[in-house]
Amino acid sequence: MPGRSRTYWSADRVQGGSGGDQPTLTEHPPEYLHSNDISSLSPSELALKVGALIMLIRNLRQEDGL
Repeated sequence: MPGRSRTYWSADRVQGGSGGDQPTLTEHPPEYLHSNDISSLSPSELALKVGALIMLIRNLRQEDGL
């Protein structure tokens, strides 16, 4: 498909809860986070082209209709 693509990256940190009111931030190297290929998680890098048709196979943000 001709045209320019845009690349989107996932967050490079993990936020875990400590059981209290404030969540704690657990540091993991970005290489580790990007190496995980779990079907329930979005890919670490996603390239899309303007005008391309895409299909979301799960509800990502129901309040926005996605």
